[in-house]
Amino acid sequence: MTMRNSLYDVLKSTPHIKIDSPPPGSPMVSHLACFRVDGRDRYAKLQEQFAKDKVLVKHVGINGIDHRLSIHLYNKDADIAKFAASLKKGVS
Repeated sequence: MTMRNSLYDVLKSTPHIKIDSPPPGSPMVSHLACFRVDGRDRYAKLQEQFAKDKVLVKHVGINGIDHRLSIHLYNKDADIAKFAASLKKGVS
């Protein structure tokens, strides 16, 4: 769960991001972290940034959830750092 918690921390510290997953330590926590982006323009910009940076993020589009992250893809510190950099550029 360490990697998932690292992803959660990145999301929590990024403006314009709403987390749709339980926080670390919750009995409901899983290996996934889901989130949404404030505003459709910002969402589109983030999608473009992920594509430009070749960052793989699962688009969900159900019940207001925009994206789902899995530690199956983000399982190294470098993976999380790459995601975090792309996320912050995309929502700025």
